[in-house]
Amino acid sequence: MKLSNDFSPYVKSLFFEIQRCCLVCGSNQRCSVHHIFSRISSSMFNGITLCDLHHKEADCFNVSGGMKGDEFRQKLLLLTVTAFYQNQWWMDYLPEEDKRENEIFLLSIEKDFKIVADKIKNML
Repeated sequence: MKLSNDFSPYVKSLFFEIQRCCLVCGSNQRCSVHHIFSRISSSMFNGITLCDLHHKEADCFNVSGGMKGDEFRQKLLLLTVTAFYQNQWWMDYLPEEDKRENEIFLLSIEKDFKIVADKIKNML
């Protein structure tokens, strides 16, 4: 899996442990981590493991935006939150810096993605 981004070392390790394949189709071929909301945040909830096909699709929505882009981002956000929620062992070990990054990220998406933000808050 390719992981060239600004996630902390701990968050990077979580992607390797929890999101080992594309969360859209389940493929484990040529996967990499995609920033759901571009690179506005290095929060673990702003990343999702995708295969090349779905990564290209996600990149198109990042460029074009609009209603379809928001719907697609919400789908990706729900997938990544669900993956982390099903594997909660990591919560006891999350460094304070990453906790703060998650809180900032939640504030930034809260208005437009309230359902997902609320789910993340309940998880934490």
